[in-house]
Amino acid sequence: MKGLRLAVVILALGAAAGCRRFGTVNQGWVVEYLAAEGKITLIPDSGPATPVTILVPENPAEMGPPPAAGRLVGVDMRERQFTVFDPGSRSLKKVPFTLLSQADSVRRDDPRITGRRLPVIDQERGTAIIYVPHERRLLTVRLAGESLVLPAETWRVGELIRYYYKDPQRALRLMNVSRTDINKAGE
Repeated sequence: MKGLRLAVVILALGAAAGCRRFGTVNQGWVVEYLAAEGKITLIPDSGPATPVTILVPENPAEMGPPPAAGRLVGVDMRERQFTVFDPGSRSLKKVPFTLLSQADSVRRDDPRITGRRLPVIDQERGTAIIYVPHERRLLTVRLAGESLVLPAETWRVGELIRYYYKDPQRALRLMNVSRTDINKAGE
């Protein structure tokens, strides 16, 4: 009889645990942050590169530092083209460039970028200096005329965020990965 009761308790606990719905984690690059509306549009860093818009957590304590947005989503060095988020069409578009110079292994504290407000767009010369932080790459490129008049955030990489959700349209927890120093966690 004790064995039967124990088996029933174990089965009941297993059923209760099985009915519990766990959430999901996603992450991506922020292309738009509307703080007043509590909305973030991001491009997931895995899966299809289609923009996703989420609401920030209802509880402000469940969100880290607000993310900085940027519309530069990708750099294809072989094809010499940028992938940028177009807020008008809410889609991604390709923008060709001519490479003038490239510096790799450029950290955020490198003298070539510290104290500078990047990107630097020189409309007279038709050039742009762009920093891609997650690739540690500093590029000087030539852009076509119509690309030079795009806003500066077009040539800036947004911050990486990671969020936990059960409803895919609302984050329950949100972490700004770009500004989180994991070496200081728990301090």
